[in-house]
Amino acid sequence: DWPRLGLDRVTRQGRGNTWLEKDLDWYLAALRHRSPEAEAAVKSVFDWLLDHQFEPAVVSLCHGDSSLHNYMYKDGRLVAVLDWEFAFIGAPEIDLAFQCCAHDMLTLDRPSLDGIPGREERCAIYEAIAGRKLDHWDYYLTAGRLKMYIQMALAFRGLPPEMAHVRERYVGHSLDLLMADWEELKR
Repeated sequence: DWPRLGLDRVTRQGRGNTWLEKDLDWYLAALRHRSPEAEAAVKSVFDWLLDHQFEPAVVSLCHGDSSLHNYMYKDGRLVAVLDWEFAFIGAPEIDLAFQCCAHDMLTLDRPSLDGIPGREERCAIYEAIAGRKLDHWDYYLTAGRLKMYIQMALAFRGLPPEMAHVRERYVGHSLDLLMADWEELKR
């Protein structure tokens, strides 16, 4: 019960009236400040997502950076979730989508780790635990890809010139995935 616990204060400092507007604006503002050319590449996706937003089935506390490196396991059981600085109140499907996007980036040019479920299995697990169908998945996946692209663009922007190929590989790949998913979503 996040409102009763006072967690409604866990919100992005982005502008907007809805959880999505605040969350995505926070990311886009960081990108605008540090890498305006990268912002220009995705501003149309940002605008489209906001123009087509809807009321989510559930609004809850979300981690905001739900990827493998932020989980601690002991004896095969999850015992801790780390790094809550990106937490926000919003649709939990965004965390699932971001997790899938992070997995795509972590497995770029390498096989998935044994025991780590792929996207379809993750979605099935989510539906079983949530007790409801995963609606609007393509929308959430595109929003997750936008956040992943922004994180990649910011994380790799300071690499020295001799590592430009690494930046292009990861940032370029995340942009390609974002644009492909966005085109699919618009159909």
